[in-house]
Amino acid sequence: MHTLVFLSTRQVLQCQPAACQALPLLPRELFPLLFKVAFMDKKTLVLRELVHTWPFPLLSFQQLLQECAHCSRALLQERLSTESMQAVILGLTARIHTQETEAGTQPLCRKHALRVLDMTGLLDDGVEQDPETMSMWDCTAAVARTCIAQQQGGTAEPGLSPVPVE
Repeated sequence: MHTLVFLSTRQVLQCQPAACQALPLLPRELFPLLFKVAFMDKKTLVLRELVHTWPFPLLSFQQLLQECAHCSRALLQERLSTESMQAVILGLTARIHTQETEAGTQPLCRKHALRVLDMTGLLDDGVEQDPETMSMWDCTAAVARTCIAQQQGGTAEPGLSPVPVE
């Protein structure tokens, strides 16, 4: 059975544009549950904005998507949605871009706290996968492409092709 906090979070995320605007006003303690609910319900706009404004140094899929007191669903044991993973990668891209353009112009604030995106513990059983899901390799390659492109001054669109090896 879901908790009242979980059900309230789900209701808050029903209107994605309003939820994105409200993120700066919400307590940072709600971000982990907001992430899980947005990931579960494929609220891609909210996911992207959550990663962009993540207030903690670590964003760990293993911690966020496990079975919790609010929801008995363990997303770690399910195949990951391509839409949700791409939203996370786009949020990371926006975060990196924002940090580069605002370097030295703003005091350190909560949206600059993220240092590690930990995608360990995700299901990747190596069997034939559904076209609506991403394998662990696909996720890793997309994040790597994003970081490499940002370092080289370009933009990377998350896709499913591997990072070119030089």
